[in-house]
Amino acid sequence: MDISKLKNLNWRFWSGLLLVLMALSNLVYWSQFHIIRLEIGLYTDSSWDVPTDEGTKMIDQAIREFEKKHPKVDVVYESGIDKAGYSSWLSDKIILGETPDVFMLPDGSFNSLAQDKVLLNLNPYMNRLDTNDFYPASLKAGQYQGTSYSLPYENNVMMLCINKDLLEAADIEIPSSGWSLDEFYQLCKKLSRDTDGDGQLDQFGVTDYSWQDAISAHGLSIFSNEPSGSVSINNEGIKSALDFYTKLDKLSGATKVSSDDFDKGKVAFMPMTLAEYRTYKPYPYHISKYSSFEWTCVQMPVKSKKVVPNQLQTSLFGISSKSQYKDLAWEFMTLLTKDDYQTKLMIESSGASVKKSVVQNDTIAKQFSRDNFGSSALTTDTLDGMLSRSRVQPSNSQSQEIMDKADYLITQSITKGTLDGDLQDIQEKLNNQKN
Repeated sequence: MDISKLKNLNWRFWSGLLLVLMALSNLVYWSQFHIIRLEIGLYTDSSWDVPTDEGTKMIDQAIREFEKKHPKVDVVYESGIDKAGYSSWLSDKIILGETPDVFMLPDGSFNSLAQDKVLLNLNPYMNRLDTNDFYPASLKAGQYQGTSYSLPYENNVMMLCINKDLLEAADIEIPSSGWSLDEFYQLCKKLSRDTDGDGQLDQFGVTDYSWQDAISAHGLSIFSNEPSGSVSINNEGIKSALDFYTKLDKLSGATKVSSDDFDKGKVAFMPMTLAEYRTYKPYPYHISKYSSFEWTCVQMPVKSKKVVPNQLQTSLFGISSKSQYKDLAWEFMTLLTKDDYQTKLMIESSGASVKKSVVQNDTIAKQFSRDNFGSSALTTDTLDGMLSRSRVQPSNSQSQEIMDKADYLITQSITKGTLDGDLQDIQEKLNNQKN
């Protein structure tokens, strides 16, 4: 072989080997010193629009534990974002291609984020999670067309709070689970009374029960089951629900009954979410000490046993479909669903855990027994029953806009007494807004 060719081959071999060694050296250096930046998107206040002191304390604790396990991972988030501004903040991040690896979902955003593939399909990961301990409705809240795109973080359920003293004074038993709308109406009718004989009602059956509650109690929605999700209210089912609401509302006569009347012990029933119940005392405009009567809470009444009685709201975390660190993002997100963190969340926050074992544990039972509404006002057994028989509320921003407009139009029509003749026109207006 020609000596010059041999030298050329040797030069190529050693040059190639040197490049390989340099690449390996760089890889070793990168793996030893490179810090992965895992970004979290979250807001600092309550998901349920109630006062909270929790902030990001539990998230911060989870971050410390996660970073201790993964020394080369730096978990970061932008502080000081409140719920009101969070949706705009997240939209800007998505548009800029800077979607956080893990993020809380703004109210009403789940469907659109799943449709637009912003959220990662979690189905390949779900077999890593013991889903049997989660409340079924909580998991369903994170599913779109049968596919999981987010995990539940915290629950908030609608319930009916009761002034036990008023019922006991009237020799009425506390309603049990599975009670009907007819039973509810009859109790409200019996408890609406003129107690001082001046000819004016001064004790009432219920306050803050809405036409939306009545429709839900009938197992209905103003949105059809069609793919378009069009508004459908000019039908016998919705009419029956609205008739019930109108009949119930008339029991109060000309008096406009409010939550203040409930505070003063003049009202037997008031619907309230769990978060509202747990934070009711701190509201600055409520000045009573809530010690003048004993409370209890039960599930909302329904038209028939076929209707799932409890409306559920669930806050959600999802993973960006464009995250470079999907496995780490999944690990951090599931850390927030561990029993110890869910227990801390339930103690410090105002909602309920998304897991049965946490709601049923002794720590939470003791926490609930210490409230000022009476040791048996809301037990964890009762709460567990509500969460076990709950259904997810619709989750898209347009639905909320339609509901707000429907509330205005239907309330106005009921006040004028023209509901039956107005429903078709209201339905058309709502569908025109939707389209």
